[in-house]
Amino acid sequence: MKILWSNDTRKPIEYVKKHDVNQDINGASLLYWAVFLNKVLMVKKLLELGEDPSKQDLNGRSPLEIAAYYNYFVTCRELLKYGAKISENAVRRAVVGWNEKSQKGIVKLFQEWEK
Repeated sequence: MKILWSNDTRKPIEYVKKHDVNQDINGASLLYWAVFLNKVLMVKKLLELGEDPSKQDLNGRSPLEIAAYYNYFVTCRELLKYGAKISENAVRRAVVGWNEKSQKGIVKLFQEWEK
């Protein structure tokens, strides 16, 4: 987790040299935690390093679902660029997001992406 708080995009490269890029940390991938914390630069770097954009945490949530729920538009777009799958849960989390608000920009992004 120190990797994410550092904002140093060289840290994930060092981490990947020693560990599997998709290794779980506290029940989820490093990418999942970067999304949760809305660390966009880290998300981009981890995706470039080959992290699976659709890998779920122990509770079955994908990074895209978390980004949609919290209305992290740029993060959603990056995940989609790297092949994240738009699941029913991701759509549902965008429709009824944080504070029960619809994340309309995310819903529109999903609709346009699937065309």
